[in-house]
Amino acid sequence: MTDIVVTWPKSRTLDSYLEELERAVDLGLEINFRVSSFPKQKVDRCFVVHDGAVRGWNRILRLEWIADKKVSRVRNDSWAGFWPAGYYIVRDPEWHSIEPVPMKGFQGWRYYGDSAS
Repeated sequence: MTDIVVTWPKSRTLDSYLEELERAVDLGLEINFRVSSFPKQKVDRCFVVHDGAVRGWNRILRLEWIADKKVSRVRNDSWAGFWPAGYYIVRDPEWHSIEPVPMKGFQGWRYYGDSAS
């Protein structure tokens, strides 16, 4: 199983991410994470770093190029609106918490080892 890891911005709380996931589950939606390129390997899970540690993961449904103004935010807050065309990691919003694993945040995505599963 190949996994990746991404970072949820430290400027936003982890609770705000979990609230977005909960709302997506309630509405039967998928969630998206925009990246500059796709992983070359088949990936199964997307782990999330927040505030210096990996906190949990979502199952990856697919990697997809999505056209301009086709992806909108789940919440209607300051982040509301449409994202631009690009490469998206489309994920199941069901969250799987793990014991925190120390890791610094970063931009983009990285392959992630099996140590957190």
